[in-house]
This record gives sequence, C-alpha cells and structure tokens, in this order.
Amino acid sequence: MVRTLLLWFLIAHLPGGLRAETILTLDGTKVEGTVVEYTSTHVVVQRDGARITLPKAQIERIEVNAHRPDARLGTPEGTLNLWIDAARKLDSEGMLRCYVSDAQAQKRKEFQKFKTEELRRMQADAIKTRFHVAEPLIIGNRATVKVDREFGKASETEIFELVLERGEWRISP
Repeated sequence: MVRTLLLWFLIAHLPGGLRAETILTLDGTKVEGTVVEYTSTHVVVQRDGARITLPKAQIERIEVNAHRPDARLGTPEGTLNLWIDAARKLDSEGMLRCYVSDAQAQKRKEFQKFKTEELRRMQADAIKTRFHVAEPLIIGNRATVKVDREFGKASETEIFELVLERGEWRISP
C-alpha cells in the first residue's frame, strides 16, 4: 500500500510533458502513455489522444519514465536548425530525431532507400544552401514555420508543421 501511494505521488507530481509510464500487464502486454487516473480498481492511461482503462488486477507493474527534453528541440526554430545542421553533416539519425516519434520509422526507411552518391549530393546541396527560418506561428501544441532556401540564384519557400511532443518540438510530415 505504501509503495502504491509513493508511486502515485511520483506519477502525479512529475510535469505532464515530462513523464510517461510503461504499464506491464500480467499477460506480458506493454502499454505506454501517461497515467491520468489511478483508483483502487483500475488505471486510466492516455495514449495518442485515446484513454485506455486497465483493471489493476491485470497489472504486473508500472514503470515511470522521466523524459528530459533535448534543449535543442525546445523551440520550433531550434528543431529546424538542428535538422539543417544534421543534413549538412549527413547525420540521418540527427535528422530523424527532429521528426515526431510516429514518423521516425517511415522516415528511416525513406533515408535507407537513397544510394550513397545521392546522399552525398544532397549533403553538398544542403551545405551550399542558405536557409532562413522565420518566426513560428504557435497555436497550442502546434507550430507553423516558413523556411526560405536560397541555392545560387534559385530560391523557394517551404512551410513546416511542428508538434510539441513530450516537451520537444518535432517536425510533422
């Protein structure tokens, strides 16, 4: 009982954007999300906007995973500048880190399809390109940012959509 109260106290007092829990059930299922309700009979977990109710009798344990946001992803501009720097270094993992969690696996597959010479050409283009990241328009946990690119005499503008995910701004494809 004391352990349960201590766990609930820790869960309740971590800032919402900085915590996640992994609930392990007796049948081996893992449910990741944020515990939003904890009673004597059940636990309610919020995950991807949906709420999942789990009977306490089926829960083996709850692991609290404190997440420390990466300061470089603390603003939409910071995320885009990190992505640009990673592209210039041909750091695909650094680029992937800038995307929302749900898109990272798909983006990884896309990156893996490129041949080495294509990646080197993209890197050279990124190095030669001047980027200007504008001030974001932030509404709640979403941001829109205009990025102007100049490459020689050519220029183009791209609009990026970002989402605040666990205290970090991430690109949403």
